Amino acid sequence: MMVLALLGSVVNLVALWQVWRLRRRSASAWRVQAVPASKKRAEWIQFALAVLTLVLLVVEEWAHWKLQGRG
Repeated sequence: MMVLALLGSVVNLVALWQVWRLRRRSASAWRVQAVPASKKRAEWIQFALAVLTLVLLVVEEWAHWKLQGRG
């Protein structure tokens, strides 16, 4: 499950990065429409949850090593 969470978070972050990168390109400036506030909010929530998932995975691994006496 942890591997799936890791992969899901990384894929999510890559997808968001791609969306944000494509929006900033000068070649797409002529067709850019204002992004609705609800969509921006949803993207930032998605970003925060992906980062939180990664942080929780790191904390869990650290705790696992500490509790097993290997650290």
